[in-house]
Amino acid sequence: MKVLVLLTITFSIAAALCSAQKLGYAVTTVAGSYPLGDGGPAVSALLSGPVSAIPDRSGNLFILDAANSRIRKVTPDGRISTLLQDPTLGVDMKIAPDGTIYYVTLNFSVNKIALGGSPQRFAGNFQSNSAGDNGLAVNAGLTSPSRLAVDSQGNVYISDGNKIRKVDPSGIIHTIAGTDAAGFGGDGGPASLASFHQVGALFPDQSGNLYVADVLNFRIRKISSNGMITTIAGTGPGLYKAGPATAVPLAYIEGLSGDASGNLFAADGDSAILKITPDGFLSAVAGNFNPFAPSADGPALNAGLGMPYAISTDTAGNLYIVDDFHNSIRKLPPDGKVATVAGRTHDGGDGGPATSAISPDSG
Repeated sequence: MKVLVLLTITFSIAAALCSAQKLGYAVTTVAGSYPLGDGGPAVSALLSGPVSAIPDRSGNLFILDAANSRIRKVTPDGRISTLLQDPTLGVDMKIAPDGTIYYVTLNFSVNKIALGGSPQRFAGNFQSNSAGDNGLAVNAGLTSPSRLAVDSQGNVYISDGNKIRKVDPSGIIHTIAGTDAAGFGGDGGPASLASFHQVGALFPDQSGNLYVADVLNFRIRKISSNGMITTIAGTGPGLYKAGPATAVPLAYIEGLSGDASGNLFAADGDSAILKITPDGFLSAVAGNFNPFAPSADGPALNAGLGMPYAISTDTAGNLYIVDDFHNSIRKLPPDGKVATVAGRTHDGGDGGPATSAISPDSG
């Protein structure tokens, strides 16, 4: 219904503009603008519904700016540009060690972009089903692809409803965990027999383990390199408290990442970033648990992070946080002070020219 109303309004406006031009009227914008900010500082650019921010080995930051249907690039000197515009861009993107970009589309598929290349279909045949295992990924169905991960061996993992699919370097797809039915079970056994309720974010570590956000079971689970699955955090839904990770409740887990010291980080739906140490202790490292707090930079535990959707880490130990609510990308360095590195609020311009004002609904 919302889409139909928007289309009707759009067509009505377009018709009115055409009529005005035919009658010889000049159409002039008197208030409002929507500058994306390409070519300028990333902190002055407008992002709209960002869902992924991935650093590469050269210090660039790639952002999936979903509502703007763009993949954008921030260089080490802080300048932003558009790398790709694609109306089918979905809700996640990852970068392989060789620089290849993978992103989910809205057409039940995953695309890839090699360095200097153009988008190519990588997985999915545009059909919403889970057929095609043990064959070429481009011929397989994907039920509802959402989140991605790429390991150091070049394997690509796809969250596909209640399953995890893996595409190996030869392009063959396999289901490695989960069934089509939602549920919770299988801990202590093979991941291929386990049950999930909406597989979310994925994170592969350097030891061959895969960490999984089991979103509607409010847990984080681990698939070891030998294919066995366990729960490493969460007992079900509840408010945050620090303690042994397997004994505390969790909110929705939206993002996962890790560092070289073996710490696992999770973007918590209660507007915080959690850390699970190698010995299994969970605590908050950023965010004030208030999704409506201003996005003030500064000491991490005082920072308003909106509703963080995704996180990633670079080789220097910096954590990049996708603050979808504030349409920005935040950076948490090891010194514990949050800074905004891309994006800004969508409302502003009071006291200046009306044509330079930003509407909060323009993105």
